[in-house]
Amino acid sequence: MKTTIGIDLGGTHIKYALINEEGEIIKNGLLPSQAHVSAQQILSNIQKAIEVCLSSAKEDENEVIGIGVGTPGIVDTDKGIVLGGAENLKNWKNIPLKDNLEAVFNLPVFVDNDANMMAWGEHGFGAGKEVKDAVYLTIGTGIGGAIIVQNTMLRGSFFAGGELGMMYLNANKFTSNENIKGYWEDFASTSALVDDYKYLLRKNRKPTLSIDGKKIAEDFLSGDEDAIAVVQRHFEYIGMGIASLIHIMNPKKIIIGGGISQAGSFYLEGIQEQVAQLTYPICAENVEVCTASLGNAAGCLGAGYTAFKNLKSDVVSV
Repeated sequence: MKTTIGIDLGGTHIKYALINEEGEIIKNGLLPSQAHVSAQQILSNIQKAIEVCLSSAKEDENEVIGIGVGTPGIVDTDKGIVLGGAENLKNWKNIPLKDNLEAVFNLPVFVDNDANMMAWGEHGFGAGKEVKDAVYLTIGTGIGGAIIVQNTMLRGSFFAGGELGMMYLNANKFTSNENIKGYWEDFASTSALVDDYKYLLRKNRKPTLSIDGKKIAEDFLSGDEDAIAVVQRHFEYIGMGIASLIHIMNPKKIIIGGGISQAGSFYLEGIQEQVAQLTYPICAENVEVCTASLGNAAGCLGAGYTAFKNLKSDVVSV
């Protein structure tokens, strides 16, 4: 059976998966990325993850035909070079990742930004399957994004397109933080939601320990007034950005991922309500705002899918 290896590099862990053409995961796991040590250490750990997948494939007599790697930062996808922009990975700049891994493993390697790989995963095997035009959002520490138009990733002239979290938003925060630049993610990320909730809790002399997106969702559902206030404002911020994207792109789907997107049906419904209020009706007609379906596996699946796609496998028609 033909398989590919998908690598999803993060600041804490390297997720890896051996997948087949149907997007089924045959082997997966994670290793520490040790991103704080050095670029060479990160590279060494990526190689270890690939070796685990190769060993598994050999045991089951599966053929590995290629490797896909998703990495934080700006990536020259033509040359497979990480250009920079990965602040949480030490010295992860000007890294010829494709050439290095191809020299070690003698297999074709395809490198892309991690958010793009997550989008490819949903496009190939998840909520974006058979959708030619879609915008993908990952809401977490920041807001990651990717845009696929007619089955092609929108990259820009210098590989830095699709940084949707960097859109400017003219809005008011609960907190007054002089360090924010006014990016969409400064207002609408999960980190911003947590900051706003902690601000209100302190203001109302309530404890602020162990506050995260999950806790806020629980408090919201239990009727906590502060939680309701910050979540409703969060929906407004998310809605503003999505409305702008709909007016610009008019995609078939807006697909929302990230841990908080799985908080419950109320989360998607709240965003959908705001988007409906903020968009010009004819632009939003037939545009579906939905949640991603692959969870934490999206990055690995997207990396593996990218390898299949670029090797012109029967997994997709492009």
